Amino acid sequence: MKNICSLCVSDDTFPNITFDKNNICSECLKFNEFEKKFPIGEKGEKIIKNKIEKIKNNNKKSDYDVIIGVS
Repeated sequence: MKNICSLCVSDDTFPNITFDKNNICSECLKFNEFEKKFPIGEKGEKIIKNKIEKIKNNNKKSDYDVIIGVS
């Protein structure tokens, strides 16, 4: 019998996938940990807006007025 993730329906045919005792796959578990650090949706948008306001307020006397995101 194949293991099937109870969240995303991935099964054990994926290379290196593992499942916890609740049949949640390792990829879903990784995503859940990532989302805790970097939330998506309204919560993530609120965090970003707060960071932007903080940067703007801390740099009012700066010669620069642009934020560039680099990855």
